[in-house]
Amino acid sequence: MFRLLIKLILFFLVIYVGILFATPWVKYYIFKNAFENVVYSEKRFPDYSVKKNLLEEAKDLKIPIEMKDIKIIEENFKKIYSIEYQDVVKLPYVKRDFVFNFSLKAVKELEGESGQQY
Repeated sequence: MFRLLIKLILFFLVIYVGILFATPWVKYYIFKNAFENVVYSEKRFPDYSVKKNLLEEAKDLKIPIEMKDIKIIEENFKKIYSIEYQDVVKLPYVKRDFVFNFSLKAVKELEGESGQQY
């Protein structure tokens, strides 16, 4: 009976730790999808609107980013959107924090006034 109890405790402990470590990755993939949707669907909106929409998506997922973390660079008829952020997992009774570093990047071709790409 004691062995069964130990096995059950270990099983639930492994499930709990697995969920804690999987959560940042799940949030990353959901945010990555939202990031690509916002960047590629926002054709002629100003950069501030794109940043605002990305911040709203991050806030919904409880991802710790700010306006300054979203970078938009224009070069050679392209816009490059990038975001870098960290997500921290804290385990109970463990003094070490586990930090996950995530980076998202998208490149979008700029269009001319006639709607043609350069």
